[in-house]
Amino acid sequence: VTANMRGSSAQEVAERIFMHTDFHGFQGPTVSPVYWENAGEVETGYYAIVICVPKHRLYESVRQLRA
Repeated sequence: VTANMRGSSAQEVAERIFMHTDFHGFQGPTVSPVYWENAGEVETGYYAIVICVPKHRLYESVRQLRA
């Protein structure tokens, strides 16, 4: 599962995944900053997450991330 999530840091996003979902991937989530340009400045505030889940839990994992 790949998704973009808002957060103040990669650590905060990872903590939300661990605390508010019952899946964490096989070895934990991969969390990477997403960069964009705003008026000539490079900013971040979104983080791309990648979580490997078994196929039978795919819908459930997406539902939990959206909550």
